[in-house]
Amino acid sequence: MTRILLVEDNPKVVHRVKKALGPDWTLVHAPRLSEALGMLRAGGIALVLLDLTLPDGRGADLVSLVSAVAPEVPLIALLDGGAATSVT
Repeated sequence: MTRILLVEDNPKVVHRVKKALGPDWTLVHAPRLSEALGMLRAGGIALVLLDLTLPDGRGADLVSLVSAVAPEVPLIALLDGGAATSVT
């Protein structure tokens, strides 16, 4: 099954994303960038959904850090409580 990494610190957004994806996707969750980077290094992630306002980072710096660790993994930035912008 395809694994999607959701990097999000808001439990309500995590719940909404899980519900929207349904059973055909495996959602793994990291509430902090530091945890997400470890998951990406371990491999097996097909897509990253990245909140740009995390406790341990903000904005474009987050995108750069995630892209440096896993440049082959597509990334969608989440803005404003779930609105999405594709960045890679």
